[in-house]
Amino acid sequence: MFPSNIESVLTHVSFLRNIYVIVPQAILDPQRRCTKATFARRLPFYSDGCHDSVVGASTRAAASHGRGIYFVAEESFGAFNLSARAISTYLPAAFHYRATWYLQQFLKLYAHRLISGLGDHVLLDSDVIFERPHDFVAKVNADGHARYKYETSPLLPDERNYFRTIDCLTNGRLRRIEARSGIVDMIVVSLRVLRELFTAVESLHRATLWVAVMRCVQSLGYAGTQSDFSEFELYFQFARQTHPATMHITPNRSSSRSFHGWSAGRGG
Repeated sequence: MFPSNIESVLTHVSFLRNIYVIVPQAILDPQRRCTKATFARRLPFYSDGCHDSVVGASTRAAASHGRGIYFVAEESFGAFNLSARAISTYLPAAFHYRATWYLQQFLKLYAHRLISGLGDHVLLDSDVIFERPHDFVAKVNADGHARYKYETSPLLPDERNYFRTIDCLTNGRLRRIEARSGIVDMIVVSLRVLRELFTAVESLHRATLWVAVMRCVQSLGYAGTQSDFSEFELYFQFARQTHPATMHITPNRSSSRSFHGWSAGRGG
């Protein structure tokens, strides 16, 4: 969890009225002690994960901007039988360490089912830093629904398995339209489109979405890179085909940067 991420959102994204942050329950404990920020010099937005540097600092920053910030314990998603332990049952023992990588994706997808009153929203990875003002709304359509802005990035060779998993989830019904990837460490979500995505996948597989994903991953085998699912790519491609009027596609990434973007070769 990076407080500088929260500060950049508060400063540059006025579209968002409230911010919901999913964190481990332990971070919500006021007695959690700070430890040395090992990577602070290398990553200027790194946090050591103690209560005050995450909850305290972020709450004070939100209050200074007149915005609400709410912390959600990831353990709350146990209501959907969703946990790293449950996910690991679909993985070979050698890859159990990957369970948390899948978990953080599912937590974002399931947030709308846990957070009461959540409408259209933006999903952000915790290392995204906005560097300039950004409005996610391109226009409002005649039907009253918003057309949102979507930045894109080059599709990396290692990510081809994302589309194998999407094919499995949709039984080949989702035709890939965009040559570029919808993965830029953030995505704006139309609640009605997300609900349709859940319904489509769950009705086909007769299982909750996260279980359907893990069954598909399990059935497809494992690439050496382990790049076999992306929540952002799944939503982006589904919305692009089924609700194109909700999307305004831009060919590059210009509003933000992230550590993942640097390390994955996605640029700025």
